[in-house]
Amino acid sequence: MRSVHVMLLGSCILLGGCQSSSDKATIAELSQRTPDLSEVVVDDSLVRAMAGYRQFLEETPSHTMAPEAMRRLADLQIEKEFGVVGDGSMPGVIELPAPASPSQPVQSQEIPDDDPTGQNGPAESVVQFEARASAPDVLASGSMDDLQLPDGASVSAVAGLETAIGTYEQILSEYPWYERNDQVLYQMARAYDELGEPDEAMRVVERLISEYPQSRYVDEVFFRRGEYYFVRKKYLDAEEAYLAVVRMGERSSFYELALYKLGWAFYKQELYEEALHQYVALLDHKLSMGYDFDADYARDDEGEERRVADTFRVVSLSFSNLGGPDVIRDYFSAYGKRTFEDRIYRNLAEFHFDKRRFNDAAETYRAFVELYPFHSISPHFG
Repeated sequence: MRSVHVMLLGSCILLGGCQSSSDKATIAELSQRTPDLSEVVVDDSLVRAMAGYRQFLEETPSHTMAPEAMRRLADLQIEKEFGVVGDGSMPGVIELPAPASPSQPVQSQEIPDDDPTGQNGPAESVVQFEARASAPDVLASGSMDDLQLPDGASVSAVAGLETAIGTYEQILSEYPWYERNDQVLYQMARAYDELGEPDEAMRVVERLISEYPQSRYVDEVFFRRGEYYFVRKKYLDAEEAYLAVVRMGERSSFYELALYKLGWAFYKQELYEEALHQYVALLDHKLSMGYDFDADYARDDEGEERRVADTFRVVSLSFSNLGGPDVIRDYFSAYGKRTFEDRIYRNLAEFHFDKRRFNDAAETYRAFVELYPFHSISPHFG
């Protein structure tokens, strides 16, 4: 049987055991005792753990630890239905965005992007790239699966989530002083997300942000708010949400994702230079963390490698929309040289080549060689 977290209440009555005659206690006496709510891992059933919490609440409903028991019971209710620990991370936004329209019409005879290395799978158009690379990110803390409620979910699963939500609502109403109400709100938003009610989930998220701005969950819920608005093409609102995470800096585990999606929020508003600032900041951050753009990473790092490749590609698209190689030169002259400029020129040249804009491709290569004639890559651009 799988292990679950249960609480020890100082008496084996919680786990269905019996007490010795010297240790009997009435309900009135139990209400005066402080239960041991430390979490330990035991080999027992989840249903038995839930029964223990219910029994405690039935026998000591006015105990100061009642909201803690209620929260854990609700968390276990979600675990029962979806097989995940209750205090994990909220999954991503449920619905996926429709393919985004390009900022400029794409000709029907568009040549797909080349894949010289053969590593990127089927070629994709600019429209396909924008839809894929800017899609909501289901990754939260890296430790939780995407647990969207499947079509045709059982009535019991829906009822279980609704029961959990009702318990969270009761905690918030009856125990406004409970120190973990930010976690209650977080889990309630997650339960609504599981039910396929993102609007209700966002209502709870807004409350969490308003009432608990110092919560340890606040960076994630800001990021999820950004995803919520991005899917609905409310890019200004998404921008504000992602920016809130970026301002928290590297202490947030969502910092990189927020930079990336903030760039896309600007890009979708055709604010290409503002988008470039975010993408370049992301690439700078990767370098500062020791990421090697030239290294071949293991399979476990394919997602990160793909995001880096996508970042370089959208940087090229941004510069293309702004004018081309002269804009690249002017940008880095104004904001500082970067060691990865060669990759940006190369990506832009390949983008032009894929569109059969051969003169533009040649001009892009030439611009880099003129600017950096002694660079190790320059002979290959000649």
